[in-house]
Amino acid sequence: MKRLALLLSFLTILLMIERIQAQPPVIVTSHRPTPLYSGPGITYVDHDRLNPGIEVQLVERNLVGNWVYLQRLTPDQQIAQSGWAQSGYLNLPPELHFSEIPVTTLPDADLARAQSQTEQALYDVPLISLPLETVAEIFERGQARGYDPHTLTKVGDSVSADPSYLEIMGNPEPTLGAYDHLLPTLDYFVDSATRPSVAAKIGLSSYVVFDPFWADKTMCEANESPLQCEYRLKQPSFAFIMFGANDVLSMTYEEYGEQLEQIVQETLAHDIVPILSTFSTHPEHPAHEQALAFNLKVLEVAHHHDLPLINLWSATRALPDYGLDHDHIHMKQSGFNYLKYDSGHETWYGTSLRNLLALTMLDQLRHQLDLP
Repeated sequence: MKRLALLLSFLTILLMIERIQAQPPVIVTSHRPTPLYSGPGITYVDHDRLNPGIEVQLVERNLVGNWVYLQRLTPDQQIAQSGWAQSGYLNLPPELHFSEIPVTTLPDADLARAQSQTEQALYDVPLISLPLETVAEIFERGQARGYDPHTLTKVGDSVSADPSYLEIMGNPEPTLGAYDHLLPTLDYFVDSATRPSVAAKIGLSSYVVFDPFWADKTMCEANESPLQCEYRLKQPSFAFIMFGANDVLSMTYEEYGEQLEQIVQETLAHDIVPILSTFSTHPEHPAHEQALAFNLKVLEVAHHHDLPLINLWSATRALPDYGLDHDHIHMKQSGFNYLKYDSGHETWYGTSLRNLLALTMLDQLRHQLDLP
């Protein structure tokens, strides 16, 4: 029986390879001079340029799809040019589906080329980390409480309170382009994503999220904190948690770690899956070094509890101004009030990339937890 099973597996793999090889190559061009890297990120060697209009084959992608591997072949099928590029530099054909493009096994960063030990530690974490066993255990406990698996929420300061983050998913006519494989996940979570969170507010910090003074008096009970109120009202299965912009100016590294740990503990006590996120930083921000240290603390807390993590800091290093607006705090927006991924916004606007990362994380969760 084992031999038969192995034989069937081998034949299945051969059929998959034949099917992939039988598919016509995906041909793309760039719309501007495009840096080509030796891997899917800016820590890899920037070794070449792809000129506009030159046809190349799109061979491979990273998990998210914001980086792709390109090859230009000679008439005798020799590789004349190759490298990794950000998707937003390219003219992608309307018929392209990233679900049909193989995902690379290369890591998201080349640690040997990081500028410091701190950056090396930050780059060492993938853009999307999903420890399935831990997540499944928390999720099942939440289901036993009667939580709706479709329900998510967000916890954070003004960077997360912005309606263009998550809430925008419910606006009409989302255009996902090559990311159309994410549409079933968008439909699955859209109703809860569009609902504002009382635990994501302008001025909120990881400290005052526990302060009843900051709670919405029209929705929250007496002496109920914004965090407790949100979890009672929405009873989410998943909580996207990100603090940093306000905290970095008002507390020490140790205090930030204590507060983040308390938020995670509160979330776990409610049997809600915490999805942590690093935050983007700008070298010109006066508290830049402190912000890097805070991001290290996010990694530490996520690792300690074996939690899902979105490495927004790493993902935004390749964007203009690191995906940040003029204040070096808030994420830069595209100006569109709906999800739009048919013209490369994930390569130019921090909010667009952040939503794509969140949607990718949800897609991974939906499939790994076997949600319909």
